[in-house]
Amino acid sequence: MPKTILRGIFALGVAALVLLLVFHDGVIDRAISDAFYDHTIRQFVAKENALIDLVLYRGAKVAMTIFAFALAGLAIWQIRAGHPVLRLRHLAIGVLGSILIPLVIATLKNKTGVECPWSLTQYGGAMPYMTLWESLSSPDSAGRCFPAGHAGGGFILFPWAVCYFRANTRLALLLAYGGVFFGGLMGLTRIAQGAHFFSHTLWAAWVALCITLILSAIFLPKIHATQAEQTHA
Repeated sequence: MPKTILRGIFALGVAALVLLLVFHDGVIDRAISDAFYDHTIRQFVAKENALIDLVLYRGAKVAMTIFAFALAGLAIWQIRAGHPVLRLRHLAIGVLGSILIPLVIATLKNKTGVECPWSLTQYGGAMPYMTLWESLSSPDSAGRCFPAGHAGGGFILFPWAVCYFRANTRLALLLAYGGVFFGGLMGLTRIAQGAHFFSHTLWAAWVALCITLILSAIFLPKIHATQAEQTHA
């Protein structure tokens, strides 16, 4: 296994421990959400904002989907044109990542039982706050808000950054930074609307990076092996 993959596994393991330690009691999460909640009207103000909902929620999802298709189309065109580096296995990382990241996050949301902030008594709802561990261990937990699904739509750019890394390093870096920016922006949108806590977005990024790393471990060694064989032929 390449050293880069091993370092990635180690880094994600450390990141998971940090997230668990920092956000285990929900203090930071609730402090951030409090900044978007109006206690006078007992509501997240951005929740009912039609422009935010149209542009940063519904519009952003459509835009990221179209962008992923555009990246796939660009890769296919370059491969068919005989690009010296880009291969179908690179394309597979981007395409599968775009599919698996939302799918895995949606599956986790249905299994973890974590409530949305707007469902909690602190924010005008009816449910008590529970930590992640309490939600996972409680048979009565029925929430569908962990990790952050909307933010995951922005983090699909991570596998595309890997896809293009050797073919176009500048584009790959733009995609990586774009994943952080758009995933963060989309996550912030839902935090402001009361749909997620801050840590939910960070965990969505973690899941996206895990999937990207797994796909890289599956496909990149085969790419390197094939290129090595061609060099020695």
